[in-house]
Amino acid sequence: MIGAVAEFHHGEDPPAHIDEWTAVTSLGAIRVRPRPGMRLRAYELLSTDQECWQHGVAVCLPEDDARMQSTRFIRELGPDRDAVRIGDREGVLFDLGLGSSACLFCVRLFESAQIGALRECVGAALMDQEQALYRRIRDWNPHRVALAASGRIEVYAPIGHHEAPSGPHTHLIPHLLRPSRTVASTVPVPPGYTASLVMYPENPLRDTLGRRKPFSPSEHQAFQEILAAFGDESYLRAKSAASLPAASRLERLAQRVAARQTQASQEGIS
Repeated sequence: MIGAVAEFHHGEDPPAHIDEWTAVTSLGAIRVRPRPGMRLRAYELLSTDQECWQHGVAVCLPEDDARMQSTRFIRELGPDRDAVRIGDREGVLFDLGLGSSACLFCVRLFESAQIGALRECVGAALMDQEQALYRRIRDWNPHRVALAASGRIEVYAPIGHHEAPSGPHTHLIPHLLRPSRTVASTVPVPPGYTASLVMYPENPLRDTLGRRKPFSPSEHQAFQEILAAFGDESYLRAKSAASLPAASRLERLAQRVAARQTQASQEGIS
């Protein structure tokens, strides 16, 4: 949801154990749960950098199938029997009650003192008492667990108080919370669907930390193949006919992205 995000980033270190639908490292894990009606929507967007663009793949579910039991108050969910790592399944899961119907943002606790302290707060709003409760939970450095109908992301790494770590991490920014929105309005989610998870394949001009890098033709081509398979058909048509006059916002977007990609490709070859 906007303002509360769990991210699973993985490089070569630490090593990951990966099976068909799960990846886990010492810092975090992701598990995708395939469901009937699930759709992938690949997309491209303009970047604020005038030479770059963004891309991603939204994992979308029908709105009814994506809906979770939401609340705006802290509640105890019990032992996390579905935890990715067996050793974490005795940890007690608490929903922080951020109010999203598509995602539950939770913490998982193991220490009896912390569990008892948070049990005393069940039924309270996280941001009550001038955010004192929020700061207290943050200082515990608990496991953070984001639950959606499409799967879960778990983060074991300590909370980065000043900057996001390069591996799995979470962001909870109270003043930016928008529980009713799972992604930015510019992401083209199909009508009647909810984006339950977003994947970010390698960008040909940006590394995983968002830093500029030399243009990678292979990474660009890899995503264009994904886009051809899962992109919006009207966007693809507009992009392939980029020399024609643009009649809609989508067509203008396609042409501008295509122009940036052509320029990056030409500069990368020269």
